[in-house]
Amino acid sequence: MWGMSRFLIAPDSFKGTFGAAEVADAIAAGVEAGGAEADRCPVADGGEGTMAVLLGALGGERHRVRVHDPLRRPIEAEYAMLGDGETAIVEMARASGLSLVPPEERDAERADTFGTGELIAAAIVAGATRVLVAVGGSATTDGGRGALEARRSSFVPRRGNKGRTPRRFGSRCSVTCRRRSRTRRASSRHRRGLIPLRWSG
Repeated sequence: MWGMSRFLIAPDSFKGTFGAAEVADAIAAGVEAGGAEADRCPVADGGEGTMAVLLGALGGERHRVRVHDPLRRPIEAEYAMLGDGETAIVEMARASGLSLVPPEERDAERADTFGTGELIAAAIVAGATRVLVAVGGSATTDGGRGALEARRSSFVPRRGNKGRTPRRFGSRCSVTCRRRSRTRRASSRHRRGLIPLRWSG
């Protein structure tokens, strides 16, 4: 019927509806109903959904921590540690995302990325030596200033006493997002490429 016996199903998420894995399953169900084989390979473009795709492909665990939303209100958000125990995934949308702010409260000048910085700091404290930061879906325009502020104030309690001490600085961060062209100006490449950053003390 199909003229082919095997198909590669590699969708991204459908924004606001289904994750990439769910979309892949739905498409694959149709392919299989037609008598063909379907290889599921959900993908992400470096923004929202990147964590789920990498966890599905590489394994790992989700960790939930207390951080702040784009307007500095306390919330809980997740980051993931991949199976190697050294690479963490942080999605900006989980702490600094547009979906966290009701339309009537959205304020691009007031909103910041402080919560994303808190997620990065939590991942480093947990042992990450490399953090992949997926920057899609942000409610902010601060260029990461809030995240850097969170880094400077990221102190954690010492076990067994009431003191506070900074932990594990010097980890490497890489920003993941869509890349349009190698010929863009440097400023554009820094916004839309895979950019290594030093998270140093």
